[in-house]
Amino acid sequence: MSGAVRLKASWQGDALACRLMIRHPMQVPVIDRDGQTVEGARVIQRITVSLAGRTVFNARMQTGIAENPFFAFTLPDPGRPAGVNKPFKFRIDWVDNDGVAQFREVEITP
Repeated sequence: MSGAVRLKASWQGDALACRLMIRHPMQVPVIDRDGQTVEGARVIQRITVSLAGRTVFNARMQTGIAENPFFAFTLPDPGRPAGVNKPFKFRIDWVDNDGVAQFREVEITP
């Protein structure tokens, strides 16, 4: 299953510490007996995390990225949503080296 997202966050003072995991298979290259690549590697190359339409985290990866990659980032003073226990609404977009783009929208209440 590709595309499942886990996002957790906790307050550290006025900053929001976020931890993100994207379920994505790390497909290694398959090479036949003649040394020809039959099936190439498949890894996430780019990820963007947005909050309220504003990019808050952006990364480009190389071929060394792991299966089901984990990211951690901190948002300094993102502002707390109005109201008690109102969730933050994040959008996570990513593209793999095959050009397959996916996204998920996630609501969390730290």
